[in-house]
Formats: sequence, C-alpha cells, structure tokens
Amino acid sequence: MEGKKHTGKRKPSFIRQDTNKAKKLKIAWRRPKGLHSKLRLSKKGHQKRPSQGYRAPRESRKEKAIMVYNLKDLENTKEVIVSSTVGKRKKIGILNKAKELGIKVLNIKDIDAYIKNIEEEFKKKKEEKKSKKVKKEEKKKELEKKSKEKKQEKKSKEEEKKDIAKKLSKDVKQKSTDGVEKIQKPKQIVHQATAPKQR
Repeated sequence: MEGKKHTGKRKPSFIRQDTNKAKKLKIAWRRPKGLHSKLRLSKKGHQKRPSQGYRAPRESRKEKAIMVYNLKDLENTKEVIVSSTVGKRKKIGILNKAKELGIKVLNIKDIDAYIKNIEEEFKKKKEEKKSKKVKKEEKKKELEKKSKEKKQEKKSKEEEKKDIAKKLSKDVKQKSTDGVEKIQKPKQIVHQATAPKQR
C-alpha cells in the first residue's frame, strides 16, 4: 500500500496551557504538570496534546542528514553536514571527496568558492610568516651592529684614558723625599673637665 501524502491539515497547533491568562507565559509548548490539569488528563473539550498519532507518514518524512567528521563518514550517504569542529585542512579533503561522489553538503552553499577562500587564507598566512622571519633577521643584524659599535667606542675611550694617564705621568716630576726634615707640630693640651666634688 502506498503511504498517504501528509497535508498538515490534521495537525493542530499545540499551545501551552494558560497562555491566555498570563502575559509572561509564552505560546511555545510545555508539558502540563498540574495535579488537576484537564490538559494533562486529556479531557474532552480541551485543547490537544502532542502525540505519536500526529506524526507524518514514513514515506513523506525526510531522512536526517548525517554529521561528518572524517572521510570514512561519507560512505553510503546522500546528504551531509560537515561538523564545525573539523579543521580547515581536513574540511577541504572532505569537500573534495563529497564533490567527487556527488554528495550534497547542506551547510556549505558553494563548495568551490569555499575551498578557494580557505586556500587564499593559507597563502596569506605563509606570506605573513615569511615577512615576520625576514624582519626578525634584520632586527638581529641591527642589534649585532649596534653592540659591535658600542664595544669599539668603549675600547677607544679606555685607550684615550690610558694615553692621557701616561702623558700626565711623564710631565709631573716626582719630588724626592730624601733630606726633607719633618716638622713636628706641638700637641694641643686638652683639659678634661673635672667632676664636682661630692659632699
């Protein structure tokens, strides 16, 4: 027997209980939990609860798309969703294989444009890394040059100081201390304060 086409007329809108009484309650369905709730007891004359009988026939139901994490997951599938946790390099391989097998990828509209953008990003990153390396090498060379110049300056200053010291030592004649009588100065007599006599 062929399955009937699901029109959607039979299915009512399932509304949360007492949404007409309080503004804070949203229309979105919530299961009634009240002890005396007529909706929970599915009494006659009250609105309907969701149940299995309202489900669409199996023929009209769409098959769920499979979530893909690697190349093995692409086997025996028609529609696929590539996981957001998959890295960009791995994603390119999955998309290329899906394109070959003719599998539809639901979360990516244009596969070719997506792959192109990712490859351009990789190229830009490589160029940036190269430029950073070149800049680092240039900075190192500049620092080495500066350090060498500083060392040379220090050496030249030290040599200048030594030359000046040698010239001064030549100009100044040391006086001989032989035959010079030492004049002794008289020692100053210091009077110590006497303590008052005790009675």
